[in-house]
Amino acid sequence: MFNLTPTLKRLQLVPLFLCGLLSLALNLWPALCEAQSQDQDQDRAVLVALYRATNGSRWTTRTNWDTMAALNTWHGVTTNSAGRVVALNLRANNLSGSLPIEIGNLSALTRLDLSGNRLNGEIPDALGSLSNLTHLDLSANLLSGGVPAALGDLSNLSRLSLDTNVLSGMLPDGLSRLRLTALEMDTATGLYRSAQLETWLTARGITLPSCPSDSVVCNNPDDRVALMALYR
Repeated sequence: MFNLTPTLKRLQLVPLFLCGLLSLALNLWPALCEAQSQDQDQDRAVLVALYRATNGSRWTTRTNWDTMAALNTWHGVTTNSAGRVVALNLRANNLSGSLPIEIGNLSALTRLDLSGNRLNGEIPDALGSLSNLTHLDLSANLLSGGVPAALGDLSNLSRLSLDTNVLSGMLPDGLSRLRLTALEMDTATGLYRSAQLETWLTARGITLPSCPSDSVVCNNPDDRVALMALYR
């Protein structure tokens, strides 16, 4: 005859275990909801800072910007299931002025396209904090200064477009740490590269223009770099 006592005792513990899990979940739920709300509030604050820094009232399309409407109803904004901003597409939308450093706080952002506007000033180092970023397009603006070394920290970046600006100086060697599949930028305004970066580009079969490396600046106004690295 089988002794069912141990089995029955174990079965009696199941409801207690489930109750314990439910109690834990109920205790943690408010904290999780609060953290999610704080993240959404931070994203909203960043977008408002961007709107105000780039003359948002003059944007071509500004639907729901700088309002309390849900972020996924703001023009050009895409959010995930948690309400975090994961993509921002304001291409050719008449943005002007300088990018605010707050943009580096969009920690869930994966795609940023601000191309075809009239943004000026320098590319902020804060962009290097966007660790989830895979696509960055700032092309066709009026951005000046150098390419920030901080962009070399964007370990998930696969596409970088900075062409048709007035950037100058040495391209950061840190770009060689990235797994880019596409890199687009001009040399006409004075961008040049080190021997180390040249070696990295060449090793990946990237076609380069006839531009000397190191301290020699490309100054041919028709000389445009379209660097496409088709590797994984």
